[in-house]
Amino acid sequence: MIRGAWTRRTRNSQSPVQPRRTRATDLGDSRRYLGKSLDCQSLGLAFLVLGASFLGCQGESQTAWQTSAGPAPTANELVERVRAAYRQAPQYGDRGMLLMTYTLQGAPQQERHPMSTVFDRDQASDLQAFALRAHWAESTQHIAVFDPTTQNLGGQIVVRPQVPFGQQCEWPEDNILRHFATGRAELPLGTNHVQDWLTSLPLALARDAQQQPWFLGERELLDASFLDGRECYRLRVNTPLGRCLVWIDVKEYLVLRVELPMSLLDSRLLAQGGVTDPRLVLDLADAQWNVSGLEERLSFTPPADARRVTHFVSLPTPFPSETIGRKPGEATLAGPDGSPLETQSLAGTTTSLFWFSSDPVCRGPLREFISLAQQNSQVESVRFLAICTDPPSSLNAQALDQLLRSWQVDPKWIYRDPYQAGKTAFDVRLLPTMEVLSADGRVQFYKVIDDGKVAAELAAVLNRLDNGEEIAAEMRTEYRNYLTIYEGQVLEAAYNRDEIIALRNASFAPRRLPERFGVTSLGEAEATSSGTLTAPGNFGVIQREDRAEVAILDGFQSLCLLDDQGAVTRRIELGSDALDNYTQVRGWHHESHAYWAVGSILGSRIKLIVDGAVSATIDVDPRTPIRDWTLADLDANGIPELWVAHWLEQGLVRYDQSGQRTGQCLAVPNLASVVCLDRSGSSRGDLFVASRDAGLFRVSPDLSTAEPVMIGDWQIAHIFAPMHGSADTQTSAVCLALDERGSVHAVGLDSDFRESWSLPLSLEVFPDQVEFVRHGMLDANRGLWAVARPDGTIHLIDSDGSIKDRFQVGAEIHGLALTYQDQRCQLWIVDGSRAERLGIRGAEVAAQSTGDATR
Repeated sequence: MIRGAWTRRTRNSQSPVQPRRTRATDLGDSRRYLGKSLDCQSLGLAFLVLGASFLGCQGESQTAWQTSAGPAPTANELVERVRAAYRQAPQYGDRGMLLMTYTLQGAPQQERHPMSTVFDRDQASDLQAFALRAHWAESTQHIAVFDPTTQNLGGQIVVRPQVPFGQQCEWPEDNILRHFATGRAELPLGTNHVQDWLTSLPLALARDAQQQPWFLGERELLDASFLDGRECYRLRVNTPLGRCLVWIDVKEYLVLRVELPMSLLDSRLLAQGGVTDPRLVLDLADAQWNVSGLEERLSFTPPADARRVTHFVSLPTPFPSETIGRKPGEATLAGPDGSPLETQSLAGTTTSLFWFSSDPVCRGPLREFISLAQQNSQVESVRFLAICTDPPSSLNAQALDQLLRSWQVDPKWIYRDPYQAGKTAFDVRLLPTMEVLSADGRVQFYKVIDDGKVAAELAAVLNRLDNGEEIAAEMRTEYRNYLTIYEGQVLEAAYNRDEIIALRNASFAPRRLPERFGVTSLGEAEATSSGTLTAPGNFGVIQREDRAEVAILDGFQSLCLLDDQGAVTRRIELGSDALDNYTQVRGWHHESHAYWAVGSILGSRIKLIVDGAVSATIDVDPRTPIRDWTLADLDANGIPELWVAHWLEQGLVRYDQSGQRTGQCLAVPNLASVVCLDRSGSSRGDLFVASRDAGLFRVSPDLSTAEPVMIGDWQIAHIFAPMHGSADTQTSAVCLALDERGSVHAVGLDSDFRESWSLPLSLEVFPDQVEFVRHGMLDANRGLWAVARPDGTIHLIDSDGSIKDRFQVGAEIHGLALTYQDQRCQLWIVDGSRAERLGIRGAEVAAQSTGDATR
């Protein structure tokens, strides 16, 4: 069996847990040939449902031949008899197998993947599909992955309560589960309709449904034949994806075999792997109505150490190499002239090692590495070795020389590895790989190259080592933090919610007051102390000179307006269907009019609220979800417009007050945020968007142009605007940005868009959609920014960055807001189910620098 002959080289970049990418540390690894590695491209794709237009029989073919059971039915009659038999069956069992046969390099190959089903209707069922096992009993389903490559996905077992019989294969929106359940972890599948085809055919027939893809299209009944001694009808169906041949027992109407359309497979991927003559057959061996050993086959006991979760959490990427921070063993390389080079002789200089092979994927990175080596050829303290790992017996010196010249690489820079020192001493497993040794011989940096940024990244690493920095220790620290994130995400996914609350509350530091800002408790908000609010969440604020209007989401489907004491003055119901679950709210005002916009959890719906009543509902395609939105009056007519930033290809979209689309800008992909900023003092302001992939852009009001904005050496990922109506003129915006090492910072920008201050942030992320960067007014002329972290810490920074402080709430933060009313700054916090108000006053020690908020 040739496993993984066609597997893609993937990075799993859409995994829920991701390491921090840096120019000097990258914990990812894309050059993997793992037969069951998670396919990041397939994880993000939505599956199309076959339309009703394909239902029924079109041009059915008639036959007159007979079987031992009598005259053959028509094709339509046969399908209905099969469906009726499965719908009425109290029991069923098979030992199914999906067989893929093909030719590889002239040799026939076969892969076998379990696809078995057994059920005792309304009592229990058990499915095995690829590496997945799904057991159903008493309406509760347990789903486990048995995959050594992922350590059985870390021992996680998904628990799904209240699943009706026949719907066990209607998988929830869990990309990892779908990845294993639909065969993408093991087969070179295409992108269309695969989920419906590679699921349990018996369960699909047993439920009262008429849209099984195996029977959709023009049907033709062929001559009968025998399969394993059982006489069978052979039904050919011209489905929308190609021809499908179904073998059906003539006496019991059991489906025994299905020859599947080849369009289910990715022909391009097969061709790249050198695979020809593929065939895909579902063999339902031993299919029977009265199942022997039923009780044993329906028994399932989860492992004692199983982690019961509501959804699967991706495993953390392995640490790049255990050689990091250590000295490799002694080994011998061969120089460009063939002379031996002992690796211990490298001590005393900083040495960059670039391991490559004759695979064309190494060409570009190798040329970058050699270019940097040439630029530093006169620097005595740095050495560059490009090492070819191909054995001389398979790639002799002459062939290597020809290859390098075709790659436009000078052979005089190339070393060889005749004794496999890369594998034995330097832990090189995938190519190309780059390592950097410090002068003391320890591995300070290790990375499998997959992004083509060799020269810039290596230059940054060498510069840091020249400054005496310890990169290896930093990589290990970052990886420990990364594992902490993973554990937190598994905890958040835990099925036992009481356990989550107990563990999370135990993980927060004790309450700690700030040292440089004065804090006075103004008591619990009346709405939570009286029980009017039962599940308070994110706040929205409209600031009007010396007073503020505060809104808060109560649960997911109610928006409440609060008075100065936190009492509810109005409750606005947002809807009750599946899409009406809202988590974020924005506010804007003009004269006496108040405008609010709330966005849904799924990023597919926004509601506009004007003067306390819902005025418009905007639905968008969930395949290009909403990432951020803002209300802004760019034409200064007193009526705001809604500007919506989309993920993927929809870009920036403008809506009017009635929810009608009035413009779109497609110039910038994958938007993360949108704000309206007043940089010039004009009333109209400027529109800015931040893209995860492309940085920060200023968009013209007519949406015709998007101009890149560079801010020092920062890579801008998200931008936050001051509160609408504030008098803060010192900080025009706060950005989440990456420095040249990939570390995350909150960066304050002055009115000229220059860095005013910065605050390092951790890798941790909020489990819920908490608005964690908020702006307010410290006094009538000075702004204040609050930046929260998931551990209950809140950083306070005045608008010019001269004063930074922090305090710890001592519990999880669900909502955060700053207001200015009664000539006093107030901080509103929701921790758990309690909303608290704190008065904030400026620090009397503003001129003294006693350390920043990261201590």
